[in-house]
Amino acid sequence: MSDNTNLSTTYVVNKTTKIVTLTLLIGASGQTGNSLVRLDDGSLNVEASGDLFDFEIGANKDLGGKKLTITTTISDTAKDHNHTELIIRLKGGAVFREYALGKEVNENESAVYFCELNFFKF
Repeated sequence: MSDNTNLSTTYVVNKTTKIVTLTLLIGASGQTGNSLVRLDDGSLNVEASGDLFDFEIGANKDLGGKKLTITTTISDTAKDHNHTELIIRLKGGAVFREYALGKEVNENESAVYFCELNFFKF
Protein backbone atom coordinates (compact mmCIF):
# COMPACT_ATOMS: atom_id res chain seq x y z
CA MET A 1 0.00 0.00 0.00
CA SER A 2 1.38 3.40 -0.90
CA ASP A 3 1.31 6.18 1.68
CA ASN A 4 -2.18 7.66 1.61
CA THR A 5 -3.60 9.61 4.54
CA ASN A 6 -6.35 11.65 2.87
CA LEU A 7 -9.77 10.71 1.58
CA SER A 8 -12.43 12.88 -0.03
CA THR A 9 -15.47 11.04 -1.34
CA THR A 10 -19.25 10.97 -1.64
CA TYR A 11 -21.51 8.51 0.17
CA VAL A 12 -24.98 8.03 -1.31
CA VAL A 13 -27.97 8.02 1.04
CA ASN A 14 -31.69 7.81 0.32
CA LYS A 15 -35.01 9.02 1.73
CA THR A 16 -35.43 6.28 4.35
CA THR A 17 -35.11 6.41 8.13
CA LYS A 18 -32.46 3.66 8.10
CA ILE A 19 -29.44 4.65 10.20
CA VAL A 20 -26.02 5.16 8.61
CA THR A 21 -23.18 3.85 10.78
CA LEU A 22 -19.44 4.46 10.82
CA THR A 23 -16.69 2.07 11.87
CA LEU A 24 -13.06 3.20 12.26
CA LEU A 25 -10.37 0.56 12.66
CA ILE A 26 -6.99 1.76 13.90
CA GLY A 27 -3.99 -0.26 12.80
CA ALA A 28 -1.84 -1.93 11.98
CA SER A 29 -1.52 -4.38 14.86
CA GLY A 30 -0.09 -2.74 17.96
CA GLN A 31 -0.63 0.88 16.89
CA THR A 32 -2.78 3.34 18.85
CA GLY A 33 -4.92 6.24 17.72
CA ASN A 34 -7.46 8.94 18.47
CA SER A 35 -10.19 10.29 16.20
CA LEU A 36 -12.40 13.34 15.99
CA VAL A 37 -15.64 12.85 14.03
CA ARG A 38 -17.75 15.89 13.11
CA LEU A 39 -20.86 16.56 11.07
CA ASP A 40 -20.84 20.04 9.54
CA ASP A 41 -24.27 21.00 10.89
CA GLY A 42 -22.94 20.72 14.45
CA SER A 43 -25.19 17.80 15.40
CA LEU A 44 -22.21 15.47 15.83
CA ASN A 45 -18.86 16.16 17.47
CA VAL A 46 -17.28 13.01 18.92
CA GLU A 47 -13.80 12.16 20.16
CA ALA A 48 -12.86 8.48 20.20
CA SER A 49 -9.80 6.64 21.44
CA GLY A 50 -8.97 3.43 19.55
CA ASP A 51 -11.43 1.67 17.27
CA LEU A 52 -14.99 2.94 16.79
CA PHE A 53 -17.62 0.31 15.95
CA ASP A 54 -20.99 0.89 14.24
CA PHE A 55 -21.27 4.46 15.48
CA GLU A 56 -24.63 5.99 14.45
CA ILE A 57 -24.21 9.04 12.21
CA GLY A 58 -27.91 9.62 11.50
CA ALA A 59 -30.87 8.63 9.35
CA ASN A 60 -30.43 8.54 5.57
CA LYS A 61 -33.16 11.13 5.05
CA ASP A 62 -31.40 13.62 7.35
CA LEU A 63 -27.87 13.33 5.94
CA GLY A 64 -28.26 14.51 2.33
CA GLY A 65 -26.11 17.56 1.63
CA LYS A 66 -24.12 17.26 4.86
CA LYS A 67 -20.40 16.65 5.28
CA LEU A 68 -18.71 14.33 7.77
CA THR A 69 -15.08 14.99 8.63
CA ILE A 70 -12.80 12.54 10.38
CA THR A 71 -9.38 13.46 11.72
CA THR A 72 -7.40 10.54 13.13
CA THR A 73 -3.90 10.53 14.58
CA ILE A 74 -2.24 7.11 14.70
CA SER A 75 0.94 6.71 16.72
CA ASP A 76 3.62 4.10 16.14
CA THR A 77 3.60 2.13 19.38
CA ALA A 78 4.32 -1.29 17.86
CA LYS A 79 7.82 -2.65 18.42
CA ASP A 80 8.02 -4.85 15.30
CA HIS A 81 6.88 -2.46 12.52
CA ASN A 82 6.18 1.20 11.68
CA HIS A 83 3.08 0.80 9.50
CA THR A 84 -0.06 2.75 10.43
CA GLU A 85 -3.45 2.29 8.82
CA LEU A 86 -7.01 3.50 9.08
CA ILE A 87 -9.94 1.49 7.75
CA ILE A 88 -13.21 3.38 7.37
CA ARG A 89 -16.50 1.52 6.94
CA LEU A 90 -19.85 3.11 6.15
CA LYS A 91 -23.06 1.13 6.05
CA GLY A 92 -26.77 1.79 6.07
CA GLY A 93 -26.80 4.05 3.01
CA ALA A 94 -27.33 2.98 -0.60
CA VAL A 95 -24.34 0.57 -0.42
CA PHE A 96 -21.65 -0.60 2.00
CA ARG A 97 -18.31 1.18 1.52
CA GLU A 98 -14.88 0.45 2.93
CA TYR A 99 -11.79 2.61 2.50
CA ALA A 100 -8.27 1.65 3.55
CA LEU A 101 -5.60 4.28 4.14
CA GLY A 102 -2.06 3.71 5.33
CA LYS A 103 1.33 5.24 5.94
CA GLU A 104 4.76 4.04 6.98
CA VAL A 105 6.23 6.30 9.68
CA ASN A 106 9.56 6.54 11.46
CA GLU A 107 9.97 4.78 14.79
CA ASN A 108 7.70 6.33 17.48
CA GLU A 109 6.24 8.94 15.12
CA SER A 110 2.59 9.56 14.22
CA ALA A 111 0.53 9.90 11.06
CA VAL A 112 -2.47 12.22 10.74
CA TYR A 113 -5.36 11.00 8.56
CA PHE A 114 -8.00 13.39 7.21
CA CYS A 115 -11.25 12.22 5.64
CA GLU A 116 -14.11 14.24 4.19
CA LEU A 117 -17.32 12.36 3.37
CA ASN A 118 -20.07 14.22 1.53
CA PHE A 119 -23.55 12.72 1.79
CA PHE A 120 -25.58 12.79 -1.42
CA LYS A 121 -29.30 11.96 -1.25
CA PHE A 122 -30.99 10.49 -4.31
